[in-house]
Amino acid sequence: MEKLKNGEIDLLCNAQYTEARAEVYDYARFPLGYAQGLLYTNDDALDYEDFQNFNGLVIGAIKDSATTPLFLEYAKRQGFTCTIVDYTTEQELLAALDNGEVAAICSENMASLTGYSLLAEFSAGPYSIISYQGFPHMEKLNAALQEIKTSVDFETGLYHKYYDHTAAANALRFTKDERDYIAAGKEVTVGLMQDRPPFSKYDADTGTFSGICVDVLASIAEQSGLTFTYIPMEQNLTTPELLASGRFDVICGVERDNFATNDTIVATSAFLESPIVPVGRASYEAGAHRYQHDLLSTMPGKGRPIPNGD
Repeated sequence: MEKLKNGEIDLLCNAQYTEARAEVYDYARFPLGYAQGLLYTNDDALDYEDFQNFNGLVIGAIKDSATTPLFLEYAKRQGFTCTIVDYTTEQELLAALDNGEVAAICSENMASLTGYSLLAEFSAGPYSIISYQGFPHMEKLNAALQEIKTSVDFETGLYHKYYDHTAAANALRFTKDERDYIAAGKEVTVGLMQDRPPFSKYDADTGTFSGICVDVLASIAEQSGLTFTYIPMEQNLTTPELLASGRFDVICGVERDNFATNDTIVATSAFLESPIVPVGRASYEAGAHRYQHDLLSTMPGKGRPIPNGD
């Protein structure tokens, strides 16, 4: 940072915003992306968001990191206290966790860490390109960033390219209540459409389902320990009516937009995006409109939670 301040270098990327920095450096008008604060551990005895057991933890952090104050605010909101130990480099921070000097480390998703378990996600904020005050090419930089931002998939594509292998993207952590629910071994009843290939198809001879929904749920079962039982749905009832019947814990393969404003139904994140194209007879002008619909699962709003995003 001192080299940037003194003009020895022109640009520094991935800088988070702080008021103190803004007094010394010039920020690009458009952020490169957004960083999320994360709490990592290698202690299997700690559960995801088990705030009661977070009390008194010794937590490592990078000295002068913009993430640490955000974590302390998060800890205050969640009602736990901890001791922060600062380290100069990420290498020293990870060594402290590996050696048991700290129980967890305060980091963020741009750190690209692997081999650790996720304990909490506590903030999100922009990271930017910064320069010394009076950098002569800042307007050109802003113009280029504005042009890049017109591609709405650019940031998402970069994130998947470089971060899909990280612990934040792959670590599966459950709260204590969720682990207790899974350990109880209760079967989760899933309603599926009987004749909607390739999403779900019922074979009356074998009494089994096949399709994308079944494959997705099988992967969830393998990774989580949940047990699913598939039940054919009546075709003349709506999703709210089916859930209200009490026969289903989850209905899989519905369109998210149908329930965007429904307060009685909880929807997971989408597991598939499928273009839907109007089709008609040659004499019918269906138009060229294409609609993007997200396929997901729904469950009653008061049902026991199943991890969102799986």
